[in-house]
Amino acid sequence: MLIIIATLITIAEVFFYDYTIFFRRLHVLESTASEVSSFTGNPVLPVQCDIRDPEAVRKAVDQCQEKLGQPTVVVNNAAGNFISPTERLSPNAFKTILDIVLAGTANLTLETGKRMIRNKTGMLGRQNVVLLRHFVTSFSSQGGVFLSITTHYTYEGCGGYVVPSACAKAGVETMMKLVTSM
Repeated sequence: MLIIIATLITIAEVFFYDYTIFFRRLHVLESTASEVSSFTGNPVLPVQCDIRDPEAVRKAVDQCQEKLGQPTVVVNNAAGNFISPTERLSPNAFKTILDIVLAGTANLTLETGKRMIRNKTGMLGRQNVVLLRHFVTSFSSQGGVFLSITTHYTYEGCGGYVVPSACAKAGVETMMKLVTSM
């Protein structure tokens, strides 16, 4: 959770935005929102949401848009992992990580990206930047930006203890590359 807070604080300091953060567990969400807001001075709207569920994502983005306006910067930081030898993982464990990381990132990217296009607050364009090994994708100079947090082991390997996470994060990187190539 410390990495998530540090990421939010850094982005808040650079962009000076109001923030909405989505998380499944409300008590963690509210605590994080309070901490980031007190450190940056920027409002943070906590919204409980399971990003694996497209309808829950739609409702969460509705709530964000109603209170703060159309999102123009989206940080995809969905993460899940089981630190375990791959052969000990059940198919359900593997699927759970893919659903959280890859499907969750796709759900939020699609929901917000479609709204940006519809509202002309962001359009697809070819603009990829690597920033500290984290993948940044811009949806044009009109204001739509996506930052998808990935990890070095998507392309360097990991010794077999985080295979579901590596697969999911590699999928996120591929999705962002393809979305911006349109």
